[in-house]
Amino acid sequence: MPQSTARQVLAGLSFLAFNPMVALCGFVLVNVGLSLAVGLAITVIGGLIALWLTLHGAAGLAGLQRTHLALATGAEIPAPPRPAPRTGRWGRFLGPVLEVHHWKALAYWFVEFPLGMITFAVVYGLLTLGVVGITLPLYAGRLGGVVGDVPGTGLAFTVVAGAAAIASGCAGSLLALRLHERLARALLGRNRTAELEHRVSGLDQARSAAIDAAEAERRRIERDLHDGTQQRLVTLAMGLGLAREKFASDPDTARDLVDEAHRELKVTMAELRSITRGLRPSVLEDRGLDAALSALVARSPIPVAVDVALPQRPPAPVESAAYFVVAEALTNIARHAEARHAAVCIRYEGDALVIDVGDDGHGDARRVPGGGLEGLAERVAAFEGSLDIVSPTGGPTLIRVELPCGS
Repeated sequence: MPQSTARQVLAGLSFLAFNPMVALCGFVLVNVGLSLAVGLAITVIGGLIALWLTLHGAAGLAGLQRTHLALATGAEIPAPPRPAPRTGRWGRFLGPVLEVHHWKALAYWFVEFPLGMITFAVVYGLLTLGVVGITLPLYAGRLGGVVGDVPGTGLAFTVVAGAAAIASGCAGSLLALRLHERLARALLGRNRTAELEHRVSGLDQARSAAIDAAEAERRRIERDLHDGTQQRLVTLAMGLGLAREKFASDPDTARDLVDEAHRELKVTMAELRSITRGLRPSVLEDRGLDAALSALVARSPIPVAVDVALPQRPPAPVESAAYFVVAEALTNIARHAEARHAAVCIRYEGDALVIDVGDDGHGDARRVPGGGLEGLAERVAAFEGSLDIVSPTGGPTLIRVELPCGS
């Protein structure tokens, strides 16, 4: 028997050994709870409270069963999505009573209890018969009556039959485990409709976050242009106008005014670069992510090692998102991490673009409302990506972003 198959058999036997106790607890809970709910139905409130507690208990045990099956099969059964919170006192109280997945969890224990008992009895019954058949020649001579008089051929047959029974029990444990898993997925997991609703809800939240981020960026650019750059340009124009008037009468003053205008122009250009940091740079458009990041890290106040291993360019929106993820992460490192070195690694893993940004700073990087990492999370969420932060106290810090690139 291959090692992986042997592990699966052991996992199935372990699950079937403990499952009857869990199934019995669930069966007793729902039976006692429903009996109390029916008995107290005349008081209405008492019946609702008993039903509410029963449904919560059935759902809680369902979570334990999902974990039990995940340990046995190695495949996670996703829990049903959390329902949207209901408003009002009665809405919050009656929420569990009105949720379909609570009733499905309750129904699960009515089916799982007899199924668990039957599969346990069949599998362990076959194993017991198999062990008895294989070991019968060891003690058959000590038994009296018919068993003691079994000839050698009969004992050989019992050994073969015992081995077949053990093999059947092992195979039955695998089939039983798959049967329990299918039942749990049908009644305790997410159905297709719930999965689609959860996905649509996530997309709505990501779209709202993207719209809010875009609107905030537009307001920032508008405010900075109006309050800063526009005023500098007005001052620059006035200074050049004065210099033109004084070229003939006072060349020295005109030269000073031109020098001042030149300095003001440099400041204005730097300010414009700061304002347009949220716009796609031309080097990214023309030469791709590797060149754009090389230009970005050249301006970093700390040394940054860049490793971009991409056989082909990602889609333009994903490429832009990756660039600004790295830009924001490096900005946070320079401002807050007190790091001496940083590193950026970008590669493909399957259909996802994976971005790792690490530093040797003091750690403790956290997402806070309005912070840079929260903005990163919102940008990534718009692409249905993921953001993970590992930043223990004392460092180092690693930020991993995954951006799906599939169609």
